[in-house]
Amino acid sequence: MKIAELLSATDGDGYRVDATQQQPCVSPMVPRVQDLSMSRIMQELRQAGKAAHEAAAEPSARETPDAQDADTNADAEAAGTRRRRTRNGFTPLTESEKRVKQRQLVKRSYYRKIDTINELREVSEKLEHEFRRVLTGRRRLSAQRPLDVSPFEELREQYAALALTKDDLRQENEALRSVAAEQSKARTRVGILVDEELRDQADAARAVGLPSPRPNAEPQAPPPSTSAAELDLVPISQSECLAVVREAYARIMAFRAAQNLVSTGASVFGWRDRRKVEGDTMKFFLEKTFPRSAESVATALWDVLSTEAGANRVYSSSVAIRFRLVQRVDANNVVFYRTIEREGQGVVIKSLVLAALVQIETGYMLLFRSLDPAQRLRRAPESPSTRASPFAAQVRELWADVFSWGHFEVAGEHQELCRNSFGGFVPSSTATSLEFWLMHILLIAVRCETEAIGSVFLLQRE
Repeated sequence: MKIAELLSATDGDGYRVDATQQQPCVSPMVPRVQDLSMSRIMQELRQAGKAAHEAAAEPSARETPDAQDADTNADAEAAGTRRRRTRNGFTPLTESEKRVKQRQLVKRSYYRKIDTINELREVSEKLEHEFRRVLTGRRRLSAQRPLDVSPFEELREQYAALALTKDDLRQENEALRSVAAEQSKARTRVGILVDEELRDQADAARAVGLPSPRPNAEPQAPPPSTSAAELDLVPISQSECLAVVREAYARIMAFRAAQNLVSTGASVFGWRDRRKVEGDTMKFFLEKTFPRSAESVATALWDVLSTEAGANRVYSSSVAIRFRLVQRVDANNVVFYRTIEREGQGVVIKSLVLAALVQIETGYMLLFRSLDPAQRLRRAPESPSTRASPFAAQVRELWADVFSWGHFEVAGEHQELCRNSFGGFVPSSTATSLEFWLMHILLIAVRCETEAIGSVFLLQRE
């Protein structure tokens, strides 16, 4: 409101009345022009502004509910906009923080699955226990039921028995199918390994003067000239066998107690090596632990190696080694006549070997130890090559020393494991022969494991 408006006034009917025409009876709220001062003007301005503000606020107080709701929604939208703006204003995670968060999520999911599996396993065990309990009760009731049972009850019992048999056969079928798949994979892997090994052995065998590998070669029958009758063997007694075993056992324990053994650090089919070279002799052993008792492994392997067919099967390889049983002293001692022929070189390496199984303090020991042919043979057998033709080239025959052993030690907290070691003493003329003999003994150890325990791949699966 301007100051000029204060200088005029309106009557009760709304008509403007000049201050000069006002009558003395006019309300004192309208001051006279001549009575106005500057302080009065400022007071009137403040009162007029306050009245205008109240007049503007009064219509907004009389707004409809729809308008109020619209204002509320607008406020909510504004608040939501502010929240989104606040969330979008966060600092983004770094790559390391994202990885840490992802690992935490994966870890929680992993343990949640483990808990679920454990709960399901407990439920399964409870259900199986309840199933067996019910089955046992039904069988007990079946045994106590009267003779006049209806045919329907008999059929129901037969159906329950068939259902149990079907479930057992289904589980067995799944297990056999899994084993067949593993054996198929193992056959393929072994075929690849054999091909590679034959190629490696060909060079090694030629370097040491041994015959070349013959793939898929079957063990040949020993020549008839190596029979026990032609050997003219002096029989060995049990006491003599025990003396040989004691002397060999002392040497084996002294070697295993040595502290300066070396190893390649490699593990082949679970076998690890330890060795030591002394002069022209290499002393070594391969070690592995099996989930079987020491007695079961030792007796199972002895049942194989104490027979002529079993020994030839285990030692069958690119090296033409032949065993001939010449004396069975008792159930734990046998004598073999062993020959190694070097094809194309006119050399036959012969040995008279005592195979013995003895029980020791820590388990069992299986020993292959050569005997002195000068003391055990009245007449040395003729080589089959010299008898083949009178015009054949002279064959050189050599008697070699044999010293190999298997130690089956009891292991495990409850003596349920077998720590098995195969070792021996062999000549070490060249580095090539060392590699050859180590590989040769490894293959023998794997064959013994297969004969006495089972397939290497099936054992790993268990």
